[in-house]
Amino acid sequence: MKKANLLQGAIRPPFFSLIIGWWTVACGGAFLVAIPFAGQDYKYPLLIGGPICLSLGIYVAVRYHRWYLMVGSDETRMRTLMRKEVRIRYADVVKHGLVKSPYANHYRITSRDGNVISFDHTLLNTEELGRTIDLHRNGNFPLRPAQALLLTLFQPE
Repeated sequence: MKKANLLQGAIRPPFFSLIIGWWTVACGGAFLVAIPFAGQDYKYPLLIGGPICLSLGIYVAVRYHRWYLMVGSDETRMRTLMRKEVRIRYADVVKHGLVKSPYANHYRITSRDGNVISFDHTLLNTEELGRTIDLHRNGNFPLRPAQALLLTLFQPE
């Protein structure tokens, strides 16, 4: 089985996020280890902050290892934090575009099956991706085997 690290052309979170994640895990662990040695005034903040730092650091490190986005010539693939891989062929795209929110703008691709890929639009050139999707939706896209069979069987003469 091929690991996500070996996928060519995959867009991944920056390596700096992995360093921050492990640094936060180390700080959370240090907070938890320091609880018995802390004074009475500092026990509760360490008891609250330690697990929070530990959990946040583990989340960031795991997200770095598991998440990727791969834009191909006829499909886009994305693997989520829970290792669910979503594939959307450009010919199956129903809706795509920029979704604006108060926190961050996301580019969202929706397929006929209900699969949704949503990612930060600053990761790649979304205008190029939009043109590629429109090209595949409006013509010049690779045919599926069933479509090719129908075209050969019912070709007008």
